[in-house]
Amino acid sequence: FQNSLYATTYGLIFIPGLLANSAALWVLCRFISKKNKAIIFMINLSVADLAHVLSLPLRIYYYIHRDWPFQKALCLLCFYLKYLNMYASIFFLTCISLQRCLF
Repeated sequence: FQNSLYATTYGLIFIPGLLANSAALWVLCRFISKKNKAIIFMINLSVADLAHVLSLPLRIYYYIHRDWPFQKALCLLCFYLKYLNMYASIFFLTCISLQRCLF
């Protein structure tokens, strides 16, 4: 039951996460000409989230088939992207909050 729950949850997160983070990056990089600190932090936050979202199809495959036919390095990369996203998100959201608090 747990594996199917993970696969379903990751599947539900993948499409909106991919679309929303891609759109956010597109808007932040293309249409916002003033690149202040908050914009740079939001761009970095979107890149971190997008990197994690792009690793989700491999996790979905693993939880559906209960087998990892890919290389060990790809498995390590998936877990690296997960933890990179977690710590980068915490860091960038803290920076955005502190900057807004100071101003």
